[in-house]
Amino acid sequence: MSIFATARFVLHLAISAAMIAITALVLLAPSRIPENTLWFMVALGLGGAVVLCGVAVIWPKDATIANDELARSSQQAGIVLGYWATFAVFVVFLASALAGQMDPRTAFYLLGFPLGAVPSIYMVVAFFRGRAG
Repeated sequence: MSIFATARFVLHLAISAAMIAITALVLLAPSRIPENTLWFMVALGLGGAVVLCGVAVIWPKDATIANDELARSSQQAGIVLGYWATFAVFVVFLASALAGQMDPRTAFYLLGFPLGAVPSIYMVVAFFRGRAG
């Protein structure tokens, strides 16, 4: 396995774990959410992008090998799944907000989590299935 594929896997795993942990905190103990959660996620995403770009510049052959048609197809499928998961969550949150069971600001805040987590979770699963490495 190339170093680029390993770096991509670690980034998707870190994003998945962070998004699941934050979502669990939001749902189970909203008062325990750290104030810098947003900046942590931004730093994780930007740091991962810098690492992947750096690895691609240092090892361009590995990056080319790791970005084959199967990996691109898996990435596209993860993005599509993330879109539909976010749409489904939006409909549920809309119904909850209209029924008065959820504050619209909270619903809007939580809407970003499936869009951030689902594609990364899909890529981790695809990696273990041999479709993204």
